[in-house]
Amino acid sequence: MNRAIVDTNALVGFLVRGESALDYGLQKYDQLVVPTQVIFEAVYILGKEYGVDRGELVDLIVKVLRQDRIESERVIVLNTLLKYRDNRNLSLVDCYLWGLAQEMKCDILTADKKLAKHLLK
Repeated sequence: MNRAIVDTNALVGFLVRGESALDYGLQKYDQLVVPTQVIFEAVYILGKEYGVDRGELVDLIVKVLRQDRIESERVIVLNTLLKYRDNRNLSLVDCYLWGLAQEMKCDILTADKKLAKHLLK
């Protein structure tokens, strides 16, 4: 199976301008790998530079990740994005740690009062 890793520029270009890098990749490769770090960087860029709100960000990225030939850490990424969308006072990294702790069935050692408040719910 031939695979390629998608970088942030290709992902953002596809999401914002409909650039064909992902379409081209899906024609050329059996599988496209989208690393978690790339997804998180794309979320940051889309939010800060393009002003896309959290709800729309999640919708855009979920559409990409649901494609059969896109490989990612789907469960943890989707869990993170949903937490990020629904908890505006938490950072993306906080939401990732929260989702990761749930997935791994462990606690988070934190001094972050905002995050700790959500963990107690």
